Amino acid sequence: LMGDDYLQEYYDQMAATESYLNQAAQSAQDAIYAGVENAVAGLNSQKGTIEQAGQAANQAAQQIYMDTINPNGATAEQLAALGLRTSGLTESSVISAGNSLQQSVNSNAQNTANQLAQIDLAITQARNSGDIAAAQALEQYYAQIASQQAAQAQAVLAYRQQQAAQQLAYQQWLYEQQWNQQMFGYTQQQDAFNQQMQLAQLQMAQEQAAWDKQLAQSQMDWENKQYSSNKAYDTVMQALALGSLPSHSMIVAAGLNDADVYSMWQNARKRLGLA
Repeated sequence: LMGDDYLQEYYDQMAATESYLNQAAQSAQDAIYAGVENAVAGLNSQKGTIEQAGQAANQAAQQIYMDTINPNGATAEQLAALGLRTSGLTESSVISAGNSLQQSVNSNAQNTANQLAQIDLAITQARNSGDIAAAQALEQYYAQIASQQAAQAQAVLAYRQQQAAQQLAYQQWLYEQQWNQQMFGYTQQQDAFNQQMQLAQLQMAQEQAAWDKQLAQSQMDWENKQYSSNKAYDTVMQALALGSLPSHSMIVAAGLNDADVYSMWQNARKRLGLA
């Protein structure tokens, strides 16, 4: 390809790369939110267990109360009703046992409410952390798009400058050839002009081919690097969402640093109840 046809193909390739980055950004956000929702579902599933534990504690307190006010069983209670035997408990003891039962029920209710509140807080923190992680992922992809657009502008400018330089050199060469034709004769100079023109066109074609090849290789290298970095970043985010600490090499490949990832890992473990 030559001239503006080459530029149009280059623009199309850069647009395709930008579209890929946008899709990758959306995929990263979806993965983060999916991990958060899985963690939230796990936390919600714990609420039923907490409520069941509270009910079991209330039943145990009720049984203690019944054992306290009727220590000798149903038969002793019937005998006491007939005046043949007493239960051995005073009214104050019965009142005290009732107060203990009520205190146990109240305490169990408060403990259950506190634990459910902790679950709700963990859910809120998990979703807030997911929003932050998604924003950070989106910021990184947009930074890559901006970098790609800057590289695109620089490449176009360099190409236009090369075109202008080639055109100027070609005009200078034409002027010199016209001068030589006037000085040394039209026939001989016409042959030389044709030969040099062919050589110049061949050289320009070779330079253009070399430029196309170099630019295509640079684009391929850049896309491969971005793909590896994006894949590593997705792997790091997925590992953190599951409470796992990625390896140092994976963190470096994702373009992150150990301190930030370690902090994110600690937060993830807290959200998942692993810390």
